[in-house]
Amino acid sequence: MEKAPKSDTPAKPSERITGSKTNPSGSASDANEGIQLSDEIVASLEQKVSDHNKDSDKKATLGMLKTVWRRGAGAFSQSHSPVVKSRQQWAMARVNAFLHLLKTGSPRNPKYTQDNDLLPGSRQKRVAAALARGKAAKK
Repeated sequence: MEKAPKSDTPAKPSERITGSKTNPSGSASDANEGIQLSDEIVASLEQKVSDHNKDSDKKATLGMLKTVWRRGAGAFSQSHSPVVKSRQQWAMARVNAFLHLLKTGSPRNPKYTQDNDLLPGSRQKRVAAALARGKAAKK
């Protein structure tokens, strides 16, 4: 079986999108149910939440998955594997990777750490660590 191309392939200039007319900057910095996505994508994410939560004690929320999806769509603008044909495919693959991480406690790919801040309890740990270092934690 042939190895997949590296995922650090630069995006084509036509695929390098920055910002969003719908979602303000910073909307994916926390689990945010207010992120606006198409009805089709939201329905797919809702189904993934339902399916995941039936089989796992570590619950996913729609806000978590919307945030991961939006981050994945943004990451597609920077770099991606040439095997992935669309921004939606890249974003949904990132959602699936996050759900695996949430369910098992470890990622399939050890380099996948981008969404660890959305894991249950991670916010509280960050705040406690920042306070212990004497720094003000971000809200």
